Amino acid sequence: MFINTTSTHNGLFGNSTGTVQNLLVENSWVQGGSATAGIMGNLKGNGSLRNLVNRASVIGTGTVTGGIIGSYESVYDKKGTVENVENQGPVTGLKNVGGIIGTGRSIKISNARNYAEVAGTTTVGGVVASLGSNSELKNASNFAKITGKEYIAGIVGSFGNSYCPASTNYGTMQNVLNRGVIVGTNYAAGVVGQALCVTIKESANADSIIGNKYSAGVVGHAKRSKVESIYNKGEVFGSIDVGGII
Repeated sequence: MFINTTSTHNGLFGNSTGTVQNLLVENSWVQGGSATAGIMGNLKGNGSLRNLVNRASVIGTGTVTGGIIGSYESVYDKKGTVENVENQGPVTGLKNVGGIIGTGRSIKISNARNYAEVAGTTTVGGVVASLGSNSELKNASNFAKITGKEYIAGIVGSFGNSYCPASTNYGTMQNVLNRGVIVGTNYAAGVVGQALCVTIKESANADSIIGNKYSAGVVGHAKRSKVESIYNKGEVFGSIDVGGII
């Protein structure tokens, strides 16, 4: 499979509201605009992806790029499901670049692994670039170098919602591990670059974090979020507001 376009919603499948499972994409590359990925450009509603591996190289020239899924779009509060997926192909883009998923909210993700380098500018994650409200992420890991400028992390670049009132919980992350080097400018972290009204537990970083402002081993910036049972074993480099954990 070889795709080279400037259009949106690109991949082996452009759009889906159904189930895609038991699939391997290899010996391929994809280049396209927003919502470009190796397997699914845009997943909607209660669509689901299971048992998938991507080995295609993915290059995004738009605002959302992912190894497995470009974007997930919630429809009438339906919740999508992504489970047992693995990315082995390099992913390069601009904003919202993820090893597994570019952007999504109201989505349940489990058993997701990234083994290839991911590079972008703003909001870059080894698993998900931007994960919005009403989302769950469990049993996820990154084993590759992640690079960018702001909100750069091994698991999720930005998690939650910018509207973050007290006593609000937009989502949960549990049992995640980063084992890749993270290189960014601001808000570079091993697990989450920015956490906004979310819960993060049983999570760890085991590699180096290289940044400038707000660099940390686990979370670069946390607002009204609950963080528990976490640890960092990697070195953290930065100049302003640098933390071993947060």
